[in-house]
Amino acid sequence: MKSERLSIEILEYWHAGTGASGGPRRSSVVARSPGGLPYLPGRSLRGLVREGVLQAEEAGLVEEGTTVRLFGDETTEGVLRFTSATLGPDWELWAEEVKAADLEDFFDQVSGTRIDSATGQMAQKSLRTQEVAIPLSLSATVYLLDDEVFATEAIGAGLPLIRALGSHRRRGLGRAVFHLEELRA
Repeated sequence: MKSERLSIEILEYWHAGTGASGGPRRSSVVARSPGGLPYLPGRSLRGLVREGVLQAEEAGLVEEGTTVRLFGDETTEGVLRFTSATLGPDWELWAEEVKAADLEDFFDQVSGTRIDSATGQMAQKSLRTQEVAIPLSLSATVYLLDDEVFATEAIGAGLPLIRALGSHRRRGLGRAVFHLEELRA
């Protein structure tokens, strides 16, 4: 099984939620590792890369059908697996040794509101606050279950098309740069 390292340089505040239910408060906090550090869940990362490869396919940069071959569909299982993107094991060890208050430097709060189009003023009861993580560099591993060379090329074609990650990425959060490098066995 071939594996590659996916490095992500996050350039701005970002928010990757937990996907857990539990109301507005639960959906407004950043996903945290067992040590309390922010991370990007593997399922979110897979979706981002899938979207990038699909855009590359639609632009004619990769062969038609590549997205389904790599990621699967309703009837076919894909050949890629993604770990969560984290700061790494050394940071996790550090996080387990420090106080929770020291970890708060990794997070901040941003607020937003809806503007009433008729009045041009803030709509009542629309102020929302969301936890965000600071800009960081994360890494994940991508496993290729089949040793198909086209997978690396297709992922490489799709990564530059991914501009941001996490929720609110189309509203100014999570601008990022992705890099893929082959790991030696």
